[in-house]
Amino acid sequence: MENIIATLPEKMAVAQAVASQYDSPTQAITIKSAARECFRLFTEDEAKSVTRVQMVLAWVEAGFTPGEVDKVLSEALLMAKEADTASGFNAAGKKGRAAYGLNQSVMASRASECRTVYGAATQGALSMMKEKGWQAAINLGRMWLEEKGKLWDGNNRPTKDEKAARKAAKETHKAFVEAASANPMKAGENHAEYAARLAQEAAHLTKATIVAKMVETLKGWDQKCVMEAIHEFLLGKNPDELRMMASQLQADADEIERAQDIARAARSEEEAPM
Repeated sequence: MENIIATLPEKMAVAQAVASQYDSPTQAITIKSAARECFRLFTEDEAKSVTRVQMVLAWVEAGFTPGEVDKVLSEALLMAKEADTASGFNAAGKKGRAAYGLNQSVMASRASECRTVYGAATQGALSMMKEKGWQAAINLGRMWLEEKGKLWDGNNRPTKDEKAARKAAKETHKAFVEAASANPMKAGENHAEYAARLAQEAAHLTKATIVAKMVETLKGWDQKCVMEAIHEFLLGKNPDELRMMASQLQADADEIERAQDIARAARSEEEAPM
């Protein structure tokens, strides 16, 4: 296993070489110069002329938009990736965070924090941020944005209902894709008819997915709790619905019993002496 501490000086030298390629030809703050400074502040182990908070607030005071901040962080992540590659890291065959080298992993984590500090500073917390250390600024930013119901880029934070609606829409889309894959358009069927048939199939798939998830959840419960939950659910049904459910349960029980009888008979035949 690689000795991270022993190789840090070499990695830092490589990181500095990569960062120097992004030096801005002007003194004015630009996307690339901001990215270079961001990369160095978070990955190089040396004295810094500015703090992390001062760096992010400089973006605010320079009038950087959320889109431009995203570009800064993307550039910094690219520098981190190049530095890792130059220092010998190989991401081949790796997925997710395992495909990140030391520098890229650090930058990916810090990028989210930068967005939080930037977002709060642009939405009323600028003066309070100026006296904060990095972690205190992050904590303030998270609290500030949550209280205002905002995301870092100024958009409204989605409500629970909106999150649920997005999740439902995603599941419905997935069900439509699966339904279309399993049910190609029939000869002579027009687009309206095909769409209606797919909608029906997707509804069945969506219901099946919901039921499967509920069943998996119930499997982890104590049996007594499951029965109590079912009883509470049934109390809200009218007599006709209860009789229909009971009839279906009886039919299911009979089917299971028949299947068990067939399985027992088959085993008996296999075990009988020739």
